[in-house]
Amino acid sequence: MSKKKPIYVNIPVGHVCVKMDYLQQKQICIETREKENFYLRHELYKVQDENENLKKQLAEAEEKVAALENELSEKQDRILYWYQKYTDLADKLNAVKPDAETKTT
Repeated sequence: MSKKKPIYVNIPVGHVCVKMDYLQQKQICIETREKENFYLRHELYKVQDENENLKKQLAEAEEKVAALENELSEKQDRILYWYQKYTDLADKLNAVKPDAETKTT
């Protein structure tokens, strides 16, 4: 059996005849892609979880910012109120002359 003779076979319709080496190569390629796919899905799930956590942190931070803005607005309103009181009293004080005489009734 040192001489190689072609082998003739009947291949059914809808089937393909391929070399065993080619088939093994493609199976290894498919297994490699399945492993990569599994790894990428795992990474995707981790990133999605991290994304959800960041969305929650963003919502909490926005709530804190809104609360601080309200507090700042209230404090500015109080400061403005007392500043207006101060200027009114300062105007009244400046209206009184230092050498003014007092009347007794």
